[in-house]
Amino acid sequence: MIELSPSEKENPEKQELEFKKLQKENFEEHEKWQEKLKEVVSAMQKKSGSIEEVVDAMHQRRNGQEEKAEDIHVLVIILGGGMQGPYAAGQISALQEMGYTDNHLNEKDVFIGISAGAPTCAFGMAGKKQVLLGTSIFYTVCASPEFIKYTRMKKIIDISFLEKSFRIEPTRLDVEAVMKNPAQFYVQAYNETEKSPELINAKDPSIDMVTAIHASMAIPLAYDKEITIGKSRYTDGAFDDPLPFIRIIEKFKPTHILILPNIPFNRVPLGNPSTMERTLLEMIPDKGSLGFIRKVLDHRQALRRALNTMAEHHNVKIGIAWPPEMGLHMFIQDKEKIKDAIRASAKEIFTLFGEGERSLKLYEEEYPQG
Repeated sequence: MIELSPSEKENPEKQELEFKKLQKENFEEHEKWQEKLKEVVSAMQKKSGSIEEVVDAMHQRRNGQEEKAEDIHVLVIILGGGMQGPYAAGQISALQEMGYTDNHLNEKDVFIGISAGAPTCAFGMAGKKQVLLGTSIFYTVCASPEFIKYTRMKKIIDISFLEKSFRIEPTRLDVEAVMKNPAQFYVQAYNETEKSPELINAKDPSIDMVTAIHASMAIPLAYDKEITIGKSRYTDGAFDDPLPFIRIIEKFKPTHILILPNIPFNRVPLGNPSTMERTLLEMIPDKGSLGFIRKVLDHRQALRRALNTMAEHHNVKIGIAWPPEMGLHMFIQDKEKIKDAIRASAKEIFTLFGEGERSLKLYEEEYPQG
């Protein structure tokens, strides 16, 4: 149940009207985000040949000319989020099953993974069996008591435990399959030596791919370890510049960017807030629940306007595929909740791409042992 501020409790009629107004604004805001996302989805469909033309003319045109499939260069970026990672894992699994992470790609297409998004990118580029295997790691390896242990003050999250799983059977990342994928693959990590975030080419033959992924996930404070690559030391890539738009646009020059954010659109605190949520609430002038929702909505509107300005300036379409709210948080280890989030996120992607009748089978369902 959402907690109300004293002022909200004193005037329930006003509170109800304001809440309905916010619900309407929130729905309208979500629709605006979806319009931008559909532009990217339509381009991906056209690139793949799955549709002959996009219904809406604005999806077809860039600089007043119709886009050709060969002129569409897609960049997929998967953000961090700790154990909210299953959201994007479900999404990338659905994209892979429809052929959008390997078929129809070329060397101008790019995948970028940041923190928890780094291994999700890699497994997603390595084929159907691998993407489902990588997705399963969230409810197997990551659900192990050895992965998250609150009594380890400087290593609450043991990223090395996860990194080892990428190197050995039965959860080994097929690095060779990733290398064969025609698209580029980069991860972002923070270069502690140079004191700046860095995009690392995970396909560079002089760099061990799993080490690059490890560096991108090395969370400060929760995992007290720096990862060495060459002459530099690296930590988690999500802290200094979690969404490096300008750098990636200037470096890769994509025509369309698809973002998998690992956070639902309507994320607001319910019930008794956590310590982190209480801290956040204290930073907001109106501490009531409606004030918080308004603040979240205002931030989303500001972000969308900023992205629109950036997209127009750089002549690129940007879409964010918000996952459904399934109750995941940074440290969740509930296997069934994780599986439900994977399935639900995949289902929304299938629907978004016009294949709503499809559903995702998990790794053990698609590849039963014995």
